[in-house]
Amino acid sequence: MRLPANRRPAFTLIELIVVLGIIALLATLSVAGVMRVQKAQREISSDRTLRAVQIGLDQQYKAAVDKIKTENPHDLIVQATSNGGVPDMTRARALHMKLRLRQEFPQNFAEARFQFPPALAALNAQYGPKPIYIAAIGAAGNPPAPSPEAKEAAILLVVALSQTRNGVTFNVREAGPNDTIDVNGKGMPVLVDAWGTPLCLRRWATDAEIQTLNFELDQPPFAVANAQGNYDPSDPEGKLKNWPNQAGAIPWFTVPLNNTIANPFDGHNRGPYVMSAGQDKSYMTPDDLYSFRLQQAGKGN
Repeated sequence: MRLPANRRPAFTLIELIVVLGIIALLATLSVAGVMRVQKAQREISSDRTLRAVQIGLDQQYKAAVDKIKTENPHDLIVQATSNGGVPDMTRARALHMKLRLRQEFPQNFAEARFQFPPALAALNAQYGPKPIYIAAIGAAGNPPAPSPEAKEAAILLVVALSQTRNGVTFNVREAGPNDTIDVNGKGMPVLVDAWGTPLCLRRWATDAEIQTLNFELDQPPFAVANAQGNYDPSDPEGKLKNWPNQAGAIPWFTVPLNNTIANPFDGHNRGPYVMSAGQDKSYMTPDDLYSFRLQQAGKGN
């Protein structure tokens, strides 16, 4: 059956619209497929960088911990952690460990520049700013740039990993792609993920971070609780968690972290680890990649 001549053009137009619709659908599916492949490839590349950086961080952190264990806490720390005037060296060493690890692995500029109040100024010689960080970011009187804190954590990650501790060294530039961030007119190197976003050091996850992570770091293989329900590897016996006079020392840690941790002695395992902002380039969102997850699941997310 042949269509009337006056209806043939309309039918041809409908056919053309259908064909164009099919082509558009196929193109959309193809683009979506390519984007999924690209995302997967970038996640694999970022996981590879995270794994390399975490290995370096673990080595540096362990070297620092081993050295700190051989040190003696400052006399003021021994006095502050005593029980009725009787020294509690286990508690003193736990507080000494936290102070020294903050000094070795600061995660924002305020931590790197932290100094004790005048009444405790004698503690600065042992726990105050480390010269290598001040040389990199400047003293406290300098502008606080860069902002936000994630960029500060990215800069400090490279400075931390570039040091030699107990003979342990790490080649930062071979760990993954690099970029620079301006700090007071000086370009500071940072490691970046496959989306070009800086990787961040998290020595201590904030309260919001550990809740977002559903306290994963408190679980095996990252931590095992002691009899008192304490997961903190820097205070394995929970001496600081059960310290009656902890209130005086809490601000030493919470103030430079902008009070993002309510109590640094709560017994939680908070790190250390390295994080990527993922595809959306925004931190603290569901697509973030975490180096510690590579140990458990083989992928960062």
